[in-house]
Amino acid sequence: MSWINSNRILSIQSNETLLPFGDTAQSLYVQGPQPIVAFAPDISDQVISITEGQSFNVQIALDTNSNIVNQYGETNAPSWAVLNQITGVFNGTAPAYTGSSDDYIIACKGANVLGGITNFSVTLRVL
Repeated sequence: MSWINSNRILSIQSNETLLPFGDTAQSLYVQGPQPIVAFAPDISDQVISITEGQSFNVQIALDTNSNIVNQYGETNAPSWAVLNQITGVFNGTAPAYTGSSDDYIIACKGANVLGGITNFSVTLRVL
């Protein structure tokens, strides 16, 4: 049974004494649900071709039957490539093709609200 006082919520059950709700000496702290890491999205490494000097707008592709992704992240994208963390779209303007190392490998993550996280890479290949 519970009573609400103007400043405190009090509870009582048979054979128990009255204690203020939240009394740190008597409180039971229950942890909420834990992450379900097996529910991580399925996202494979991918290569996306973009044209030098042209603007681009490309979606990170999920594998077939992947779990939902609620947030994307990246750690080392070049300054000319911006990732929308909600939609998983990279956009920007590709730099000039230099003919040597024109693959830009970006470390990415995809996560969902249940706690699953997948690491993958996106290679932006300038042609």
